[in-house]
Amino acid sequence: MNITMIGLDTAKAVFQVHAVDAAGQVVIRRKLRRNELIAFFEKQAACTVVMEACGAAHHWACVLTGLGHEVKLIAPEAVRPFVKKGKKNDAADAAAICEATSRPGVRFVPIKSLEQQGVLALHSARALLVKQQTMLANAIRGLATEFGLTVPLGMGKLGELMALVDADEAVPAKARQALTALFDQCSALHESIETFEAEIVAHARHDDTARRLATIPGIGPITASLIAATVADIGVFKEQRRRSLDESDPGTPSYQAGDRGVGKQNGAHRMGIDDAQRGLPRQGTRRDRSGRCRVTFPKAVGGGRKPD
Repeated sequence: MNITMIGLDTAKAVFQVHAVDAAGQVVIRRKLRRNELIAFFEKQAACTVVMEACGAAHHWACVLTGLGHEVKLIAPEAVRPFVKKGKKNDAADAAAICEATSRPGVRFVPIKSLEQQGVLALHSARALLVKQQTMLANAIRGLATEFGLTVPLGMGKLGELMALVDADEAVPAKARQALTALFDQCSALHESIETFEAEIVAHARHDDTARRLATIPGIGPITASLIAATVADIGVFKEQRRRSLDESDPGTPSYQAGDRGVGKQNGAHRMGIDDAQRGLPRQGTRRDRSGRCRVTFPKAVGGGRKPD
């Protein structure tokens, strides 16, 4: 039984193993409980283990690499076409992983280090707290508006709004209690966000890749840190545009359209635009008087915006 490749479909409790030999013949097809996974791979001879680049994949990649196996991560978009129609289950997914990996020209996702995963955890926590802070601020403004109290936009204006609430005797005591509780919660979130941002800025100052990224106009320390932690190996992208179009990045799937030999490579799906891309300035764009974005071109190729 000479196993050369194992397709592993990961989950929280049950894992599906699909092992093949050099000829592509199925050798093992079985389910494993979480506590059985490491023991199973400890008994196997060193081989190639392939997983979809999804939740916990980078963790298992580090664990299995430590056991002597060669671990590769493949984008889910590259696996999906090989799942047999009408058989969407763990066994079919594991088999499709092996089938997709055996195809020529397949691209793999670089494995993130533990340090990169730690930095990404900081960014995820900060993004969640910022979202919650915005929700609380909107709730405070909405409740205050019910009593005719408004202030200009901005988080810094919430203190002025609460001062108006305290000074207005017409505001009921119960409403004042609710607004005060929301404002206290918003203030606590602000302190936590500042703590996370300090850690992120410290990473940006000590990481070589983040420091180089921060020299680009429009990229600050938070965005530089996020890109450095998200993209494990920037060398897999041949050019800047491939950062948002290349299928080797599982977070930004691209799509193509066209017929009669004329194809068009479109931008990344809306669902694939991640936090790192949102923080990047869109080079070569400007807004006209109507507020719409227009693409501008250098004068050497005609200048102005592209004709409609």
